[in-house]
Amino acid sequence: MASTNTSVIVFGSTGAIGTSLIELLSKEHPDWQIKAVTRSISSKSRLAEMGIENVTMVEGDPFSKEDVLSLTKDCEKIYCCVGFHKYETKYWAVNWPLVVDNLLAATVAGDQKRQLIFCDNLYAYGPGSNISEKTPTIPPSLKTKPAIRSMLRQNMLEHMKAHPGTLTVIGAADFFGPHLTETSLLGDLTTGKIMAGESPMALCSASVIHDFCFAPDFAKAMAIASVSEKAYDKFWICPHSVHGKTMTEIANDIAKVVNGNKAPEKPVKVTALPAFALAILGVFQTLMAELYQMRNFWNSDYTIDDSSFRREFGVEATPYDEALDSVVGFYRQNQKVEK
Repeated sequence: MASTNTSVIVFGSTGAIGTSLIELLSKEHPDWQIKAVTRSISSKSRLAEMGIENVTMVEGDPFSKEDVLSLTKDCEKIYCCVGFHKYETKYWAVNWPLVVDNLLAATVAGDQKRQLIFCDNLYAYGPGSNISEKTPTIPPSLKTKPAIRSMLRQNMLEHMKAHPGTLTVIGAADFFGPHLTETSLLGDLTTGKIMAGESPMALCSASVIHDFCFAPDFAKAMAIASVSEKAYDKFWICPHSVHGKTMTEIANDIAKVVNGNKAPEKPVKVTALPAFALAILGVFQTLMAELYQMRNFWNSDYTIDDSSFRREFGVEATPYDEALDSVVGFYRQNQKVEK
């Protein structure tokens, strides 16, 4: 357990995972001094509006090594919840290695070691079923987003070996939850459309299994791992709330919650955008081209084995029904319904 008056810093603080993580850390460790990095402290964010007593918003740029080293100089722990707004391979190829290199450098700068707790996806394992920490990763390169993540993972593994006790990586598949509206497939394209009486959307297929992580569980896993030495120097997969469900099943379960926990009169039909459509649209739209690149994650079963983290730390994911209730409740409260 970290000592009192611990100073920690969170990059990517204003995103859904970062904000949830800071909320949790501030409650569990009220004596910690938490720096929340943002590009501009004058910008509005949900985190800034909370006014949490032991949280200070600070300006910083994870793309700048000078900024990262300066901001982390007096910190004991560095949390990275950075997510890029551009879902583009070329952008990732340049900027992800830059950000990761800056953060890894910060763990060993000066005469003090620092622990980096890194929020990761599971792209490095490639698509497949029963993916666990023991699943082999795909060949690293800068050619695709999964290959880029595999390259980052390789760099992190080398860092773990060279500098023990400075890095912990927590990964998750696609996630969902309150405040994740446009950036989650279970957000506007599923929950929002169902609540608007429209047909929800899926990528490639609505009849294959696709596991999902509830965002607050992701943050919780990062918080737990950050204060446990047995989490050091390892890649972990956090607990997932959605296991063994197809997009059609998830959509109908959400519709049931919307309908007062009663099955709707007519089953929800999910509109799946097939891979060939992504390929055609990709000629004209960059996002569609990028989604086509990821088609194999969506056109066959994609299932996650999160048993290692659950067993090691004695923690379970938020129950499936409770997670769906939370998302629907958020949409109702915020009237986030597409028209």
